[in-house]
Amino acid sequence: MFYLDLKHEIAVAQIPKCGLNTIREWLGRSAIVVSNNDPRLLETKKRVAFIRHPIERLKSAFSFFYWLNDYGTKHSCNAPLDSWESFVDHVLNPDIPDDEHWLPQCEHINNVANIYHRFENIANHFEKYRPGILPHNNRSSHREANNYRMPELMAKYIVDYNLHKEAE
Repeated sequence: MFYLDLKHEIAVAQIPKCGLNTIREWLGRSAIVVSNNDPRLLETKKRVAFIRHPIERLKSAFSFFYWLNDYGTKHSCNAPLDSWESFVDHVLNPDIPDDEHWLPQCEHINNVANIYHRFENIANHFEKYRPGILPHNNRSSHREANNYRMPELMAKYIVDYNLHKEAE
């Protein structure tokens, strides 16, 4: 899925834990949500994806759901949130489908984006595409995480890691 702003001729990938609320607010009300195979999207010359380092994105998802759970807020995450290790075990379990919050970013994009930027550098790029002030929504504190099963996590997210490494 992408946000499509026909007025400014830009589409931005919808990737959970990569600034979705910030991007939506920045694009404004004129942006619509379209599927990756929508002809209007494919005709748009600027199809941008902000790629987050995959392990930082996973840590952000863990922290986000932990805090939602801690505050008693209902959410869709069915992963254990008592520890980073149990969360990682869940994410790496091949018998459990990926939640959209840790589904590899490349699967959200599905080869539709033609411009890649690092999420960490979003503030350096947004004015290239659309004027305005970039809000910073959903800033959260991160829970403690470690290198538990890091080689397996990197293998799962190798395409995302390479996209991030090659992005501006």
